Amino acid sequence: TGLHGFHLGAAYAHRTAADDPIHIVTPLQSTVIDTPDLDGRSGRWLHRDAGWTWGPVQIGFEKVYGRVDDIAVPGGRADLQDLGAYTWYAAWNLTGEARGWRDGTWTSGPWCNSVRDCEFLPEGRWELAARFSNVNIHRELFDAGIIQRGAGPSDPSGGSTWQSNSYTLSLFWEVSTNLRVGVEGVKTVTEDRMAIYGGTKRDTSFALR
Repeated sequence: TGLHGFHLGAAYAHRTAADDPIHIVTPLQSTVIDTPDLDGRSGRWLHRDAGWTWGPVQIGFEKVYGRVDDIAVPGGRADLQDLGAYTWYAAWNLTGEARGWRDGTWTSGPWCNSVRDCEFLPEGRWELAARFSNVNIHRELFDAGIIQRGAGPSDPSGGSTWQSNSYTLSLFWEVSTNLRVGVEGVKTVTEDRMAIYGGTKRDTSFALR
């Protein structure tokens, strides 16, 4: 929904069986949480988001909460009650184009009074964006031996941690309506030492998109 640049969203999913693994990666696809098949009785997921747009500026927040019930652990069964992630993000069109919601997607065009008057992704647009992301998982899975710190079942060289924070800064250029290029820097900080980060808790990487 939209009201003077403000929007809200929500989604809910329920599963009668939660047998699949949980695989979570950073913005640059480094594995930070990797579980085996959980063999849970049921699972549920709740997603919420909110944001505000004013002219060339957009800020927003997203939060996901998950729960898996009745997981088999050594000596019995347990509930995974805390599987959460949230993101804060902000973006600014440096060349001044406004943002608006039209036809089910965010569009950018000249700063105009009506979104319908705005062009879709004009050529020459420059965008600066920043994002903070957090993900965490219940430490009981580590304590029960379901997840091993420093080695994940499908990515033994990567490892798993109970919490990870990522800081992202991006710069994009709209070369044409069909071509967008950008450079992105991501710094990730984990609560556990990770093999994929050389046995440290921090990583700084860059990508050309």
